[in-house]
Amino acid sequence: MTYISIYLIIICFFGLSLNTRKSQINIFLLINLFILFIIAGFRFSVGGDWHNFTFLYERLYGLSYPKFSYTSDPIFDLIFWISGKINGGQVFVNIIYSGLFCTSLFVFSKRYKYPFL
Repeated sequence: MTYISIYLIIICFFGLSLNTRKSQINIFLLINLFILFIIAGFRFSVGGDWHNFTFLYERLYGLSYPKFSYTSDPIFDLIFWISGKINGGQVFVNIIYSGLFCTSLFVFSKRYKYPFL
């Protein structure tokens, strides 16, 4: 229910931003992307792939250098390995990927007149 409430708040921001100035739209967009970053970055034990991530994290945790496999993306393995070295866990990996996604979405969306569409 909490996620539905948060998404309804975001939808309200969409409606408020239709008749506003560009600077205000960017502020609304940043607020919405920050909420998305928090939801996606700090999720724990959510999703069908969480157990696969646990397996990858445990496989890469004890290595002295990253062992890249052909079954996974090398950058993904590297981020998991770094997370294991700093004891960040899977949440650290989610934060990194969520930050990359939200930053890219902001850069892409702010180019348009209606970035929420």
